[in-house]
Amino acid sequence: MRKPCLQCFRKHMGNAAVLLEEVYDGYQYRFLVIGHLDQAAQEIRGFSSELAKLVRAHRIQLQNEDFDYDIPFEAIDTYIDVVERMPDHDEPTAWPVIPDECYRGLDKRADGCWDLYEGDQR
Repeated sequence: MRKPCLQCFRKHMGNAAVLLEEVYDGYQYRFLVIGHLDQAAQEIRGFSSELAKLVRAHRIQLQNEDFDYDIPFEAIDTYIDVVERMPDHDEPTAWPVIPDECYRGLDKRADGCWDLYEGDQR
């Protein structure tokens, strides 16, 4: 198994963001957007299962809303920028808490935790 890679995570998130703009312009790249978001979640899972679940939740929300959903790409990129600048960024336990703006568009449960889809692996 490959080691997780922050740069690969950023690459896949960036590709998804660019292709999503193309979808909004009428191009049929939905399949590719979904694939890049899934790849991004796979890349980050070894560092942060919470961030992987977050990206997955945004992907599922995007699919459920027929691509009429705004993923907070900039907030997630800013968070990763902070993480990358940390001298011990290879140690996930040292990572800061994911900021609320990265969860924009998702709901909180009654217990105050974010409602990240934990069902099947769709």
